[in-house]
Amino acid sequence: MKTPLTLVDVLLLLALFCISPWVAGSSSSYCKLTNTGEIRPHSVSITDFGAVGDGVTLNTKAFQNAIFYLNSFADKGGAKLFVPAGRWLTGSFDLISHLTLWLDKDAVILGSTISDDWPIIKPLPSYGRGRELPGERHRSLIYGCNLTNVVITGSPY
Repeated sequence: MKTPLTLVDVLLLLALFCISPWVAGSSSSYCKLTNTGEIRPHSVSITDFGAVGDGVTLNTKAFQNAIFYLNSFADKGGAKLFVPAGRWLTGSFDLISHLTLWLDKDAVILGSTISDDWPIIKPLPSYGRGRELPGERHRSLIYGCNLTNVVITGSPY
């Protein structure tokens, strides 16, 4: 039986990211605090891709399409995806290098409770789903692999 991600799980994840802005360092394997005042030359809102922040509408395709579009600016100084105030229901989506994911102070990203919205991926070499249940695992809500220059931040007030 698959355990759905609860609202509390998602809020804890977002709280972790909102405490302070962190960015993955390109020259090391750990994250370091950097200046988030960096201006990205290209910016779009998730609403430009049809997302609805009502807490009911599934916005996975909007997040995926927005990030696919912003990937074209990776070699042009990067881009910012703005998530305005609202409750944005989504399944798992990928981040890309040279991206700022900026959440308004009243924006909440909610994880879908439908298991089909969470792709299954291979386990990490060190574990599967657990010692008792080896095998594949669900991808995280906000996913990225081998990324550089990524910022997840938001409005402090």
